[in-house]
Amino acid sequence: MPIQIHLSGDERLNLGSSSILYLPNTVSLEHLQKIADGLCEQDVIFSADTNTSRELTTYAARFWNEVSAPKKKSISEENFKKLETNYYRNHAWGSKKNSQKIRQLELDAEKFVTDVSDVKERLLQAKKDGELAYSLVNSLLNEIKKFGFGEKLDKWVKATSDGLPNRVIESILREKKNKLSRLEKNKIKAELNKGYRISSEELTLTNDIHPNFLPALKPSTKWTVAIDETGEIHDPNFASEAQNSFVGKFVALIVPESISLPPLDDGFHATDEIHAVVEENLRRLTSQPVGIFGFSVKDPVVFGDNWYQQIDLLIRWVLRLLPIDQHQTTTVKFEVEQTTDYRGSALSIRAESILAELKRISPARYSNLELHMKFVKKKESKFNGYVDTIANCWGSPTPERKALLQHFKLEDHCLLSPDSNGLLERTLIALNDGHSLLPEDWYRLASSINEIGSRTLVDDVLLQLGETAQNAPYVWIRYLAEVQERLRVKEASPHILSRAIGWLNTYKPKDHEIPKIVKLQYRAAQLALDNHQGLSAQDVLAETMALAFQLLDEDAPQAAEVILRSVISMTNAYSFDLMLPYIDKVLEEEPKVFGLKNYGKLLSTRGQLAAFKEDYEGAVNYFDQALLSFNKLSDPIQRSREIKQTQSYRMFALLDKSSANCGLIKDQCEEFVNTQSRTNLNQAVKHMHTWEGTKRFAHHLLLRALATERLKEEYLVDQYIASFDDWVLGEDHPWQLIAFYRAILLARHGRIADAQQQIRLSLDICDGHPHGTITWIGTVIERCASQLDLLPKDLKADAGKRFEIARRALPNAPINHLETAFSGSFEAIDDELRLLLPFNFR
Repeated sequence: MPIQIHLSGDERLNLGSSSILYLPNTVSLEHLQKIADGLCEQDVIFSADTNTSRELTTYAARFWNEVSAPKKKSISEENFKKLETNYYRNHAWGSKKNSQKIRQLELDAEKFVTDVSDVKERLLQAKKDGELAYSLVNSLLNEIKKFGFGEKLDKWVKATSDGLPNRVIESILREKKNKLSRLEKNKIKAELNKGYRISSEELTLTNDIHPNFLPALKPSTKWTVAIDETGEIHDPNFASEAQNSFVGKFVALIVPESISLPPLDDGFHATDEIHAVVEENLRRLTSQPVGIFGFSVKDPVVFGDNWYQQIDLLIRWVLRLLPIDQHQTTTVKFEVEQTTDYRGSALSIRAESILAELKRISPARYSNLELHMKFVKKKESKFNGYVDTIANCWGSPTPERKALLQHFKLEDHCLLSPDSNGLLERTLIALNDGHSLLPEDWYRLASSINEIGSRTLVDDVLLQLGETAQNAPYVWIRYLAEVQERLRVKEASPHILSRAIGWLNTYKPKDHEIPKIVKLQYRAAQLALDNHQGLSAQDVLAETMALAFQLLDEDAPQAAEVILRSVISMTNAYSFDLMLPYIDKVLEEEPKVFGLKNYGKLLSTRGQLAAFKEDYEGAVNYFDQALLSFNKLSDPIQRSREIKQTQSYRMFALLDKSSANCGLIKDQCEEFVNTQSRTNLNQAVKHMHTWEGTKRFAHHLLLRALATERLKEEYLVDQYIASFDDWVLGEDHPWQLIAFYRAILLARHGRIADAQQQIRLSLDICDGHPHGTITWIGTVIERCASQLDLLPKDLKADAGKRFEIARRALPNAPINHLETAFSGSFEAIDDELRLLLPFNFR
């Protein structure tokens, strides 16, 4: 307890933990100072009326002699007791999840070894008692589950507590009391939550951008950032096997000065509130231009192993995402709810080093940034209740809170889960010095650019880098080579590739001669992008082909790649004859001229042209020759990749081959999945609803076989539909066809509403691509769905718009046949589709 010296008078002198009343004219301040210095932390009470200055001096001298010697030891003992108690509690709360705190306490305990004789023994006992308390508290919770509260539980507590250390008994009784209190509160809350249904309108996104996506907000001169977290595990090493509700999730609410949110009650805690209140808070947030961002410690880019490090990461992450007008002073104030270990202004010291880090990345962007950071009490932050609401919904295991999170589309758009795309967010936090980016880092950065209507840190860094590349062609050429490598190993989706190619196009070196072979590589990359998107670059195709043949002797493999992509470009334009002479000419060369891989690709491409012309027998023959070529490749990864892709083409040709009966198709499908996934057909169909990346092509092929009944196995259809709730969907080709064939399967099973939703998803994917083959595919899907009465009502008004776009973009497509196609019969779908979408277009 603090020292209290009570004297008459009203002047107070504060000395450390002592509070001393000063008696004027009788005892000097120096006297009292000496007395205070000589006292230990205990009550010393003097009579206000009888103690004179002389008596005080005498007492101080006597007290000094009696108490001063053990003073240091007494203080050490008292402080160690606090540490010992904390050490016990962290074990009682679970040593695994509190391992970092326990380790720190063990390190701190070493400071007491000289003044406290039995440190090691007492820590050992505290650990033993804490682990016992942890075990018994869990047993208590199991007993409560079995018997509830009552006489049986009381008897169990009494019998269990017999002979236990007092602190262990207190832990058991405290948990029992808290559990009972929570139970009573939950009963009341459950009664109020009865019949709850979400009443607000489901959030709709514009261009797939959430209204609370921080980088898309307008800049503000002042921001307040409230931070909260949920979950107990803050170390990624322990998060992988933990239940989701225990995994640490850190959330920031970023509010510009112009926005005013209705105040919440002091001490608001979402876990104690009914669902309707939580819903209203989320509705308020999503209807205002405030930023929301959060991450889970399971995220692949998270590296910290304790609470403070994750808070630090969140602060740095927010500042990189924050929209900033670099021409104005921007003030950002961070408010982090304090804990036992972190409070007050302890965070402000970190602000200076964070600012220095940001200015190294983008000096101009952060030159006028002012940063204020501190730990605050819950009641000191007016936005704490709102950020607590978000954290509670994200970490809650209850279906209602999860439904609210989904209803307002916060997860994956604002709250970064480990499975989220999050390319922009993860790129920003990984960004260091933008002036010396390695090619792979540049590609990741360029790929992360989103059309969000505002300028991000990524834009600033890429601008700086672009200006460098324009004056240093070797930089630009290195980045082009990275795109080429991504294309070679097939690690480039159209959306990502278009961003990287767009940067290369914007920052092509000026006034510098680029070697012809580099120009050819650039044209190859452009063609690859166009082909992914179903476009046909007719205006540059002739020039590109001329350049390829001009450089055939200089770099035959590179020239062959361009020729191959030119063929695909022509097929996208529904021109299947024009490139035949070119392919046949280069196939006259020996395989060694182009290399086995390119020669195999040329054979495979020749097979595709035959399949487009409905020569399925010839197509299969060319594919078999290509497979022989690929089988000779020495690189097992490359060999496997090329074989799998060519086998897919071969299977598409077989599906179209009328002489191939269902038995043959099933046998070939078995062989196909065994090569693709080292599994059987049954297991493949069971899991293919999750196949993404390059496996999406095999997914498309098998699904088409089932939907068109070329693979006539009803149990496989039932098995696939059973996984409906877990179906994944991407943005690239052929996801629009996967969604379409899903709709056919669902409609055949009477699930018309679900089928219509799949049609909607399919058309959304088609609309997300530039006008070309995929637009035509969307036009055909729209017509087919309309004839089968699967087109959602709200889309019927726009029916026909795609037709006009496709007619202008693809004059060679069978436009006229579309107007009379589809009889409305499921059985005739594949035959009618074959005329409109030949070979692997469907």
